[in-house]
Amino acid sequence: MSKQDRVPKSWPEIMSDVMAAAYLDMSQSQFLSLVKQGRLPAARTVFGSSMVRWRRAALDAAINVEFCLPVSNKTATELASPDGSEWMDAIQDAA
Repeated sequence: MSKQDRVPKSWPEIMSDVMAAAYLDMSQSQFLSLVKQGRLPAARTVFGSSMVRWRRAALDAAINVEFCLPVSNKTATELASPDGSEWMDAIQDAA
């Protein structure tokens, strides 16, 4: 499968690790490594199951932080995690 075949016409709001990695144009292992390092947001379980997904908005905010672009306060509030993760601090510091 070519990289072009993996690019959807529009990206969904929530993504698996495979799709999130493709969204950021990196390998799945590289993506998961950056998540483990805390440089990308952690996944959340969805629908009360063991299924984990990433929000596209959180990935966009991570890229904005990485490239020193502004992250709006509204975005930071929307992405707040119930556990008060370190990732939230990085987003708020960038705002």
